[in-house]
Amino acid sequence: MNKKNILLISVAIATLIIFSIIIWYFFIRKEVAPPVLNISEQKAINYQMITSNVLEDQEIIEMGVDEKMIERLFPKQPTTPKIPNPYLISKPLLKNILTPSPSDDGNLIFFFNIEDGALYSYNLLQKDTKILNRLQSFLMISDIKWNRMNSPKVILYDKIYSPDNIDFLEDPEDDKASIEIYIYNIISNNFIELNKRIRDVAWLNDNQIIYHYYDEQNNSNFLSKSNFDQTNFENLLELGQIPYPDMFKIAGTSNNKVYFSYYLDEIRSYVLDSYDINSKNVSRLLNRIIDNNSICFSKSGNKAIIQILSPDPELIIFYMNDNYLEKLNIDVNISKIAWGNDEETIFYAQSENVDFAPDGSLNYASTDSFWKFNTQTQTKEQLTNLDIDNGIDATNLFISPQQDKLYFLNSRDNSLYYIDLLR
Repeated sequence: MNKKNILLISVAIATLIIFSIIIWYFFIRKEVAPPVLNISEQKAINYQMITSNVLEDQEIIEMGVDEKMIERLFPKQPTTPKIPNPYLISKPLLKNILTPSPSDDGNLIFFFNIEDGALYSYNLLQKDTKILNRLQSFLMISDIKWNRMNSPKVILYDKIYSPDNIDFLEDPEDDKASIEIYIYNIISNNFIELNKRIRDVAWLNDNQIIYHYYDEQNNSNFLSKSNFDQTNFENLLELGQIPYPDMFKIAGTSNNKVYFSYYLDEIRSYVLDSYDINSKNVSRLLNRIIDNNSICFSKSGNKAIIQILSPDPELIIFYMNDNYLEKLNIDVNISKIAWGNDEETIFYAQSENVDFAPDGSLNYASTDSFWKFNTQTQTKEQLTNLDIDNGIDATNLFISPQQDKLYFLNSRDNSLYYIDLLR
C-alpha cells in the first residue's frame, strides 16, 4: 500500500470519528442535570459569598455583619418537633384588616379595614360587624389604645405618612411624617382630634390622658396631662431639647407613674425613664433598649417585657414596682409576644424557616409556630406545628379574657385568626 492510500484511509477514519462524535454529542448524549443543592447547601454558598476573601473579617464587622447576625437573620431549617395533638388554628375571622385591638372586657375588637379605609368594631358575642366612622375619614389607623377601665373611649392614631405605607400617599415626594391623633367615644360616636403638637399619648385614668407635647417652634418638649377633651391642661415635666422628638414614646402608665422612652445620641440607644406624678421624681430605669417599640407591658402595667442589647439582643422582664429585672429565656421577636391574663404566662409566635427565594434574593417571610411560656416555672409548651404550606407571620397577638383563645394577625394575608386553647 502506497503512502497516498494510507493517507486517504487515515483521513477517512478521522472524518468518521469526528462525525460519530458530533452525532453522539448532539443527538445521542443525555444531558446530566447539575446536582440539586438543598437549602442548607445554598445557604452555605451564599454565606461563603458574603464572607469570602473580598471582605476581610474586620471589614465585615465594620459593616455590622457577623456570624451571630447571619444566624439570627437566616436561622437553620425548622427544628421544632411535630406534636401529635396540636391546638387548631381557625379559619380567618376577619379579612383585609390592620391593627386589631380588643376592648378591656374582650367583647369587642376594633380594626381598620384596608379596602374601604373605615374603622370597624366586631362583637365577639353577637358575631356582627359595625362601621364606626361614617362621618370621619381616616387614611390608615396605625395604632389603637383602649382605656383600661372598661371605658367606652379609645385613642386612635391615623398615620398620614410612613415609609411602611407609601402606597397610601398622595404625594410620594413628601417625606414629612405626620400623625393625627383622635379620641373616639363609642357610646356618643364622637371623634375629638387632639392638638397637632401632641406626638404620643396614653391613658392616665378613665378621664385623663398623658402625652408628649412638642413645641416645634421653640424646640421644647413636655410631659403633659389633661382631660380627654383637652380641658384642664397641665405641663408635668419639662423635658428640654430631645434630639429626635418623633422617637419619643410613652410606653405605659401604672400606679400614677408614667414610663417613657426616647433615643440618646451619647449611648446610641433608647432609654426607659419613669415619672412619678405624686412625688414628681424622674428615674432612669434602663438603657440600651433596642427601640421604643421593644416594650410590651402587661395589662396591669406592673410588668414589662423589654428587648435590650447586652451586648446581643435579649429579652428581660422588668418588674416596675420593684425596679427589678430578670432574663426571659426565650428567643423571639417582641412584636410576636402577648401577656396572659394571669401575668405569669406569655404566649408567643416562634419564627422559623427563613430562607432564600427561588431567584436567589432573601425571603424574610417566616413561618411561625405558637408557644406558651410560664415565667415562674421557666417551662414552655408548644401549641401548634409549623404551617409551612400556608405560612404564618403573626403580629398583634392578644388573649381573650377567659384565656381560651389566642388571637393574631397574619401579615401574609392581613387576616385575623385565633387558636382555640380549649380542647
